[in-house]
Formats: sequence, C-alpha cells, structure tokens
Amino acid sequence: MECIKRKYVTVAEIEDIIRDELRMDLTKEPDASEWDMLSRVQYETVCEMTAVFLLALHDEFGIGQKRATRVYRVLEKIGDDISTGKVTLDEMRAERDNSSKPWTRRKAS
Repeated sequence: MECIKRKYVTVAEIEDIIRDELRMDLTKEPDASEWDMLSRVQYETVCEMTAVFLLALHDEFGIGQKRATRVYRVLEKIGDDISTGKVTLDEMRAERDNSSKPWTRRKAS
C-alpha cells in the first residue's frame, strides 16, 4: 500500500505482476460498469485490495500460485457469504476472534 501511496506502482501493475508471477487472472466483472456508483466503487475497491493482499503474500511470505489460488477462493467465498446474507460481518469477526485464541481457550465443538 505504501508503494501505491508513493506512486511507485499502480494497481494495474500489481494485477499484471499477479498474472505473470502467480498465473492468476483477476479480471473484473464486465457488468460492473452498469452498476450504481456505490456498488461499483465498493466492488473495485475490494478487487484492488485483493490484488494488493495477494501480492503481499507472494512477496513477503513466498506464497506461490497454488496457495494464492486457495487464498483467493476463500476470500471469494467469504465475500459471497457476506453479500448474500449467509453470514454477517459481526459473525465473521466473532469467528476470527474465537479462532485466533490459543487452542486451550477455545470451546469444544
């Protein structure tokens, strides 16, 4: 994000890096241009942040194509579940908070 902020790299360049190095195509939904302004901005922001996140995983942690694809699929599922109302953002946060605790403190399933 700092590189984008300082204009060292653009989001389009990050998407190109992901396409070249991770062999992943983050092509955006073609119908998004017909959406209302708020939906389009939200969608494009999520797409751009996903690209930045995947590149950070690749650069900082050496995540390759297989793991990046798995991460992307999980992110897609989470986004779909939230947008379709299968889960709320509060429920996702509660799950995150619960799963980040040491195993000895988790409730038994």
